[in-house]
Amino acid sequence: MRTKDILKQTLADFNGTLVVVSHDRDFLDGLVTKVFEFGRGKVTEHREDI
Repeated sequence: MRTKDILKQTLADFNGTLVVVSHDRDFLDGLVTKVFEFGRGKVTEHREDI
């Protein structure tokens, strides 16, 4: 999965705000500080420890 690693590093190096949509928790780990879960008619916010 070298491509995934390159993408993750490129996003991590970006100096700005990103909206990342992914179901891959390993990919999100270390990359995001907040996760918003949409489901069952509600939005749940999770911080850092996804």
